[in-house]
Amino acid sequence: MDGTITVADGSTLRSLIASLGEEPGASGTVTVTGNDSRWNNDISLNVGRDGNGTLIAESGGVIRSGYGQIAHAPGATGMALISGAGSEWNIDYVLDVGDGGSGTLHVEAGGRVASSSSNLGYDAGSSGTAMVTGEGSEWNTSTQLYVGRFGSGSLTVESGGKVTAGTLYASLDDLHGDGTITATQGAVVDADLEFDAAHGTQAVTSFGSGGTLSVTVDAGNLGVGYKGQGSLTVSDGIVLSGRYGYLGDRPGSVGEATITGGSQWNSSEDLSIGIQGMGTLRVEAGGQVGNWEGSIGVHSGSTGSATITGADSLWTNGGDLSVGREGSGLLRVEAGGQVSNSKVGYIGYALGSAGEVTVTGPGSQWNNGSHLYVGFEGSGTLTVEDGGQVTASTLFASLDDLHGDGSITAIKGVVLDAEMRFDAGSGVSQTSTFGSGGILNVTVDGGDLGAGYKGQGSLTVADGIAISSGRGYLGYDSGSVGSAIVTGPGSLWENAAELYVGREGRGTLTVEDGGHVTAGTLYGSLNDLHGDGTIAVTKGAVLDADMRFDGSHEANQSLSFGSGGVLSVTVDGSDLGVGYYDQGSLTVADGMAISSYYGYLGYHSGSSGSAIVTGAGSMWTTRQDLYVGREGSGTLRIEAGAEVDSGNAAIGFFDDSIGSVTVTGADAHWDIGLMLVVGSFGHGGLTIADGGLVSTPHLSIDAMLDPEGSDDSFVNMSTGGRLALFVPGGSSIDRFLQYVQGTGTIRYWSTEQGDWAPITEATYGDDYTLEYFTTGDMAGYTVLTVGTVPIPEPPSLAMLLFACLACVWASRTRCFE
Repeated sequence: MDGTITVADGSTLRSLIASLGEEPGASGTVTVTGNDSRWNNDISLNVGRDGNGTLIAESGGVIRSGYGQIAHAPGATGMALISGAGSEWNIDYVLDVGDGGSGTLHVEAGGRVASSSSNLGYDAGSSGTAMVTGEGSEWNTSTQLYVGRFGSGSLTVESGGKVTAGTLYASLDDLHGDGTITATQGAVVDADLEFDAAHGTQAVTSFGSGGTLSVTVDAGNLGVGYKGQGSLTVSDGIVLSGRYGYLGDRPGSVGEATITGGSQWNSSEDLSIGIQGMGTLRVEAGGQVGNWEGSIGVHSGSTGSATITGADSLWTNGGDLSVGREGSGLLRVEAGGQVSNSKVGYIGYALGSAGEVTVTGPGSQWNNGSHLYVGFEGSGTLTVEDGGQVTASTLFASLDDLHGDGSITAIKGVVLDAEMRFDAGSGVSQTSTFGSGGILNVTVDGGDLGAGYKGQGSLTVADGIAISSGRGYLGYDSGSVGSAIVTGPGSLWENAAELYVGREGRGTLTVEDGGHVTAGTLYGSLNDLHGDGTIAVTKGAVLDADMRFDGSHEANQSLSFGSGGVLSVTVDGSDLGVGYYDQGSLTVADGMAISSYYGYLGYHSGSSGSAIVTGAGSMWTTRQDLYVGREGSGTLRIEAGAEVDSGNAAIGFFDDSIGSVTVTGADAHWDIGLMLVVGSFGHGGLTIADGGLVSTPHLSIDAMLDPEGSDDSFVNMSTGGRLALFVPGGSSIDRFLQYVQGTGTIRYWSTEQGDWAPITEATYGDDYTLEYFTTGDMAGYTVLTVGTVPIPEPPSLAMLLFACLACVWASRTRCFE
């Protein structure tokens, strides 16, 4: 249906939400004409939602809307014409010209448009066209104006028209006319921008048929290579201060920046070199670049490079620096240039990425305030040569990936593919060679320490030497192998936090002849622990072992390993679990209460871990997540009045994992603080029976598709089993199930079928009940109870008679004494 509305003669029309051309094929037109004629839309105005829309403000008519959209949906068309002095369209928030369809904006003869942010061609496949023409005609965007966001955009400014934006994102090829465009805070453009003594912090370039684009950098985003090619030059001591920096933004783009001659480019947020395209940064002749996090080769398929060359040329990162984050990155520091990052350095961050760093020449430095990973999940190489220097708090690397004849210093620790020995001769320091004569100097002083990063490595602590590390790793990455020997009286390896004997690879730890190892939390298998020494764990453990916490053991365990070694474990708030690489069991009984941070049953693929929490007062609390079958197989049984409390919980989490939980018996309770996931990418099963209770605000059953498909995870309920979900006013099973995510099923035991059946086939009152609680601990929860809560049967007459006879016999016996 087509329609037309005219607001004239000083009238005011007010609406909440308005659409012109609501349905496909429909057309709608609104004209606001004459001084003091107004149309106010409190929320949004859609010009061509799914159909065709036309909006006209003329002769002083004024339109206001919270949001403005021209051509909302694919296939929709929309046009807005703002014409004449005093005619305005004011948008409080976002104006999309070509949101999903084809949109056009005309501002002419002194008309004005104002918005907070604007997009020409927002969605992929959309197109947005704007023309601002004539003296006094203006389009003002206070923050970002995108000419082609994800779709295509075109902006024409001519015959005295003006466009102003906080930050402009555009290609000069999409700018037309002879008017003026002013970016007051910054720009990311396909243009050549020069900031020098002649221009200061304002760059001026031409577009179209004599148009002028003026860019001032004042706390906005700055970059070149938006969709095509662009260059940025800062020279003559000019200092630019923006927010984010971009070089090579979209696929196929090329952005190059040169900072030279004592000039500075400072970004309060991140600097990205090669986001989806190709980016190049060169800092020379005392130039300086500063930002929060730096990334070279940001997304997959991107390439980025940075060269810092010459004395006093600096690149300072307040956070991390990634060379090859998801794409390909190259960093070269030469001729006395310096790079620093206060936090972590990554060379090859993500899987499939590639990073390469070269530090060459006297005075050339790369200083890492925290860890330096040479190949984190991707591939990485580090070359230090001709007097170049690299420092890090802790170095994670393989000697095969270190090249050159320079020096690398790790001041707190190292995780390395190498043979290391800490003894009377070396103390807590270690010197290794790499490349073609390079020297790696390592001091262990509270940083991480380990052997077997990506390949093979070993470490030995002997002669009474004591080394102290934050975390310990033996076999860090998949496929790696790491071993450690702590031998001799007084020899000590102390780990303040975790010690992994096989993290993603495999590891072995030998403690012998009076040697001693301590850790906050130990991850490992007893089969990988050797010797006759002692290992003390003070906060938690995830082991291939049988652990029992009860009236006899309380929160402590003493386990044997190797040839007489003793492993003592105290659980005190860190991680706890069994089934790390192999098998293990965990029992909590006799009213014992233990608390861990995370809980794991079946940690690695192929492992198997089982836990039983039994008896009134027995409790296992995990402040964060409890995984029953993380990558392996896990089972958990909560029975006889015991309780388990978890922040979140997952049964069958990763691919091919299997998890099973049973909550059974009156007062047995599993309380989850936020979310219970039954079968995430693996297979999960939950059984609630005999009055057991599971309470969780949110429940997901088979919400993710595992490799074998969906519908293989379930919740089974019978004989008074109770499930409590945060379902406000839950009065029907349909409403209850609306709060269950995924494709899995809640099932009840059908005596008629002799099998489990979907709860939707059950009869209310006979097979199940629902009760909504407004007070107490369960306030806001709806409890589904399936079957009847078992109550002990009263004694029979025969049993009473037998009891009486027994009492009589007992009394007679006492009389004969």
